Amino acid sequence: MLFDIFITLFLVALNGFFVAAEFAIVKVRASELEVKTTGKNIKVGKVAMFILDHLDAYLAATQLGITIASIGLGWFGERVFETLVTNLLHSFHLQASPELIHSIAIPCAFILVTFMHVVFGELAPKSIAIRYPFSTTMMVALPLRIFHFVFRPFIWVFNGFANFILSLIGIRTDGHGHGAVHSEDELRILIEETKNADITLDAAGISKYELLEKVFVFDDKMVKQIMTPAAKMFAVDIQKPFQVLFDRIIEEGYSRIPIYDEDIDNILGILHTKDLFKLQKKPALALRDVIRKPFFVPSTKRVGDLLQEFKKEGKQMAIITDEFGATMGLVTLEDIIEELLGEIYDEHDEEKSQQDIVCISDNEFIINGLASVPLLNTQLPNPLPEHYDYNTLSGYILQKVGRLPEVNDVFYADGYEFTVLQKHRARIRTVQLRYGVEPPQPQSTNKTHNASENPAS
Repeated sequence: MLFDIFITLFLVALNGFFVAAEFAIVKVRASELEVKTTGKNIKVGKVAMFILDHLDAYLAATQLGITIASIGLGWFGERVFETLVTNLLHSFHLQASPELIHSIAIPCAFILVTFMHVVFGELAPKSIAIRYPFSTTMMVALPLRIFHFVFRPFIWVFNGFANFILSLIGIRTDGHGHGAVHSEDELRILIEETKNADITLDAAGISKYELLEKVFVFDDKMVKQIMTPAAKMFAVDIQKPFQVLFDRIIEEGYSRIPIYDEDIDNILGILHTKDLFKLQKKPALALRDVIRKPFFVPSTKRVGDLLQEFKKEGKQMAIITDEFGATMGLVTLEDIIEELLGEIYDEHDEEKSQQDIVCISDNEFIINGLASVPLLNTQLPNPLPEHYDYNTLSGYILQKVGRLPEVNDVFYADGYEFTVLQKHRARIRTVQLRYGVEPPQPQSTNKTHNASENPAS
């Protein structure tokens, strides 16, 4: 009797083994096996990778194993438990006919076998495999490989017949599609879920997740959203005297400078600063002789595509044009990198930033209208909202007010009082910001405007 009980428990364990194997090889990722398989586990890891490469065949093997174990448990185990229950009832010396005892023993045995089969042969191993897919796969890989080798003819027949039936109804059976290929939206959800589940995040961890999130936004952006606008470009007119050009270029400190002929829309090329010194040493050379061919791209080109073109062409600067060929601005390789990694500051950026913003007090500032909003946000007490429709403070104001303001116009938005101090034609040149100033009550003048009431905001 003990031997019979042992065989029954073995069949339950065998069923659990194949259930765990089935869920583990479906759940585990090939990349996880490659990363975690080291040292003594290399041979087992290779077997596991082989199983994943032939997933259909090994899933068929697990199904065959589950079927054999389940049938054996139902056929053999029920008789064992029926005998156990019958002996137990007889031990109580019940005054009942053998037929009655038998009729009680059968359903009791069925319930016991079903309970063991479901709990210990299905649910428990399934949960373990789902929770620990790598460890489970490494444990079942070799036995499953041996089982597949022994029963290979039967598995081939069963799998082949199943594939034939599926092909009749138009379902592909070539083994493709088992890999965990995720769409962009699914990957975003996975990253967000992983970030939320990671309770040990430090500053570096948060930065890692932010970088992953930026990757998805990165490719959706167009170059016009990250360009330096033409009004803020540093470019020089080729008609200027050489010494004037030389002094201006050295003063600004850029390594690459667009060169135009009288009009910014007529870009002739890009001057590298190192070539400027060639001109100084060889007066016979003309500026046109050393400038490089400009790289023009439309404003609607995606940032990711431009990065690929930069790599392919070996460029670091592109001139952005509109549909009519007019110059809209420029984009550098540094601009693209900053979209992924955030602002990269050097001494020149710091100097430009100081020129863009003058602190009158902790809550009052005089700001250049062409100052970058992301750069301003590093110095303002309350950050201004960033949006793809604008990049500069001037663009932010136009978005909020919905019109071109006049000098001395005042409006309130995002916790600031904005006063336009200087304007040149259609360009806002200088703006005063005061933080924490409450907007006036309804008795306001024509030149006081609350941007929050404007539908364009």
